[in-house]
Amino acid sequence: MINSKYKYIHNKKIKGSIFCLLLFHLIFAINSSVANAQEKALSFKDCIKELKENNKELVALKYEKEAAIYKLKSSKANYFPSLDANAGASSNKIDTGLGKGSDMYNWGLTLSQNLFKGFKDSANVDLAYANEAQNLANIAIAEARISKELKEVFSKIVYLKKYLELSKKITNRRNENFDVVNLRYEAGNENKGSFLKAKAQLKEARFEEKEAKRELDASLFTLAKILGRDSIENLDIKGEVPHTKYNVDSETLYLNNHPKLLLSKANVALSKAQVKIEEGDFYPSIDLTLKTGGSGGSVSKNIDHSIGVNANVPILNFGRDTNSLNEAKSNLSSMLERETLSKQEIKSDIKNAKANFLSSKEKVEVNKDLEEASEVRAEIGRNKYNIGMLTFENWDIIENDLISYQKSSLRSEYELIVAEANFENAIGIGVLND
Repeated sequence: MINSKYKYIHNKKIKGSIFCLLLFHLIFAINSSVANAQEKALSFKDCIKELKENNKELVALKYEKEAAIYKLKSSKANYFPSLDANAGASSNKIDTGLGKGSDMYNWGLTLSQNLFKGFKDSANVDLAYANEAQNLANIAIAEARISKELKEVFSKIVYLKKYLELSKKITNRRNENFDVVNLRYEAGNENKGSFLKAKAQLKEARFEEKEAKRELDASLFTLAKILGRDSIENLDIKGEVPHTKYNVDSETLYLNNHPKLLLSKANVALSKAQVKIEEGDFYPSIDLTLKTGGSGGSVSKNIDHSIGVNANVPILNFGRDTNSLNEAKSNLSSMLERETLSKQEIKSDIKNAKANFLSSKEKVEVNKDLEEASEVRAEIGRNKYNIGMLTFENWDIIENDLISYQKSSLRSEYELIVAEANFENAIGIGVLND
């Protein structure tokens, strides 16, 4: 009996040790998994780095920038002469009665230089510079907009994560409130309407929690697209979005350097260059040509050299050049008007974004104060309802105020970041320019 009892105790200790060991490994694995997930989570700076490397729109714009540089180099090449070479050989082996045939050779070198083309060469260079300026402005506009989109979606994910935590607290609170109302209803101290409303509010809280989870997944997909990813696998974030560092009172500085205004100026420059090109059709084109070459039965036989100047003068094309010039001038007038319009729109956008940003900043502080006050009020209200000193209707108002202010306070923090992002976009600058 003693041995059996000893074996039973001994086996129980072994089983207990094994269970503790397995539990330890399970806890260690969970902690390791959480730690790995936190390491893989992206900070806001990590997102900026990945975005710059992989965002499809920015990559495409960089290739367009390269193309604009090559176009500029190509336009400058028109100032230099061109050299062409040609060579040929033929063999006639047919016996015509006059001889057994012969081998013939020919070769030539032609050096051409345009002396005057109605200022079209300089106009094409101006056009290429305008195209490059357009491209740089478009990149800056895209960077400001994508910066805004990144800030918005990152801050939304942060907000939704916090909102999920708040939703769980609200669900627990609604559940506790329902239990209190249910007990009073069963005891005959509360009416059925109050009971049904408390039950519906609990159901509503659970729904809002599920809704936030679905919205969080959707926001992660948006972030993945901005980062250039194809899926949200292993995608998570950590930390907060930094507040803007730009001064809201430097409106004139932002206006003069705004990429949308620079784009308008580039469009004007391009239209001016196009007018210059069309005007060139009314001037003669003068070319200098130097030629050397040879032909005959040997490469060195019959070598000729020549030099010539050619002039091409337009006389009549039934108004084609005139109409093309008038079209270019009309486009220039349009671009000048749009430049003025662009200034007005930028000023208006900055003013509106600034006003919304400052209001959002103040709203955060107001909502924090309201949340703190509602928490104290809710605690007092619950105690009064529990002892029957407060009706359900009045208590329900206090509880709803608390939950409403909690949600508003959290959302106002998110809306502040969105307002900052909109302000940065309005001034044409963003986190990608930092």
